[in-house]
Amino acid sequence: MTQATIERLESVVGVETWRRLAEKARRQGLRAFRLNDDARTWAVTSHSQPGTAYEVTILDGDLLCSCPGSAYYPYCKHRALVLAELGLIGELPNRPERRARAGHRARVRATQSHQAPEPSPASG
Repeated sequence: MTQATIERLESVVGVETWRRLAEKARRQGLRAFRLNDDARTWAVTSHSQPGTAYEVTILDGDLLCSCPGSAYYPYCKHRALVLAELGLIGELPNRPERRARAGHRARVRATQSHQAPEPSPASG
């Protein structure tokens, strides 16, 4: 990919969005495989449909994906993962603190949902 292609991708979707989508793809266990040792053609596994892979292709400066979401959006986690694999969106930070915060929120919600209801004031 050329610098102009990268700049065009960033004009559609900011680099932070690409990074966030790539992080999500990795958290969900998606894997990207280069096809025929060609950096322009990839297969990326699906999270929602086990046993399915989507084709991500770099063609004439465009980044294309065969996933259903690509019919509606100029970005997806499959394309983001390919950009990350190519080293085009920088290092993805390891963010254990986000998982810790999410776990804390889940514990708080669980505690709140199991509390006894407040007694209603006596009407008189």
